[in-house]
Amino acid sequence: MDDEIKESVKIILLNGLADSDEEIRNNILSIWHDTSLVDSTFDLFDRVLNSLYSSETESIYLSYATPILLLSISDLDNNLFKNSLPNAIFGKNKKFNMSFISSSMDPLFTSSQNDTNYNKVFSSQRELSFTPTIEMGTQYSYKPTYSQSTLLVNFEINNLIAGTKNISRSSSPVNNSGNDDNISNGSSKKESNNLSSTQRRRAMRFKRNSDSKRIFFANIAERKKKRIEKHLRLGKQAKDKLVYTLRNYKEGELPDIQIKYKEIIQPLQALAIADIDISKNLFIMILNSIWSKKEEIMNENENDVFTEKVESCLNAILKNTTEYDSSYITAIL
Repeated sequence: MDDEIKESVKIILLNGLADSDEEIRNNILSIWHDTSLVDSTFDLFDRVLNSLYSSETESIYLSYATPILLLSISDLDNNLFKNSLPNAIFGKNKKFNMSFISSSMDPLFTSSQNDTNYNKVFSSQRELSFTPTIEMGTQYSYKPTYSQSTLLVNFEINNLIAGTKNISRSSSPVNNSGNDDNISNGSSKKESNNLSSTQRRRAMRFKRNSDSKRIFFANIAERKKKRIEKHLRLGKQAKDKLVYTLRNYKEGELPDIQIKYKEIIQPLQALAIADIDISKNLFIMILNSIWSKKEEIMNENENDVFTEKVESCLNAILKNTTEYDSSYITAIL
């Protein structure tokens, strides 16, 4: 396989180690649970410094390197304390409701802004600063009964009525001759019919537009209502998933100390992925603990070989770095 393809695949896998999706991250992290890949914690540390480093993933290196180093603890399934507290009786696992709403988001002075304070004179006032237009103590509501489209229709209908009245008044005077009367009456009726039909068409046009506008705005209101309901539903689901527990706690009068090492390591892994400062501090602590134990576990020859490997890895990292990430450089130094 070409070296460029290998490097591209390596970068993709390294990004997957710090992916926000838990399933993707766990699938790649599960490889490091296989004890056949590494013989000891020192081999794992050498692999993390050598194989899992890339200058393109330097900004997220601590986010995936620290959780992998935490997996090197061999006694994850052992209890933190060998013996539990005497006479400790525990019940079922405690259930937590994480869909809480912080009280700091409540608006100020909500208790003083009530409807009961309406039309009251406070101790700092001598009289009302305005004159009430309704009887005190009564409830009222303003409900508009006309829209823009209905006002247009009413305006056209009023013009129609006024026009017909004017036409009828103009045709009422007595004519001098019978033929002229018949001609004038016929022409006036014809004009009134034509005028009224034109106004009727205009009125129907406005009425038709008002119906279409009403349907249009009703559809908009319905879509807005559904969108708000969807956001509220998704918001509630997001609050439920915002905080979650990584272990169960039993209910009882005494604290539950019968916990395993992995129940402490797993929250530390989650925090290391989420916060770069926590991952940096954990990385430094693990590095110092491994470095301090190497002389007790290794012989002199193995100690020299391990020291030489670590020094060469650190020199290569400092030489090939391109981003000069402050947290990463601080942890390495």
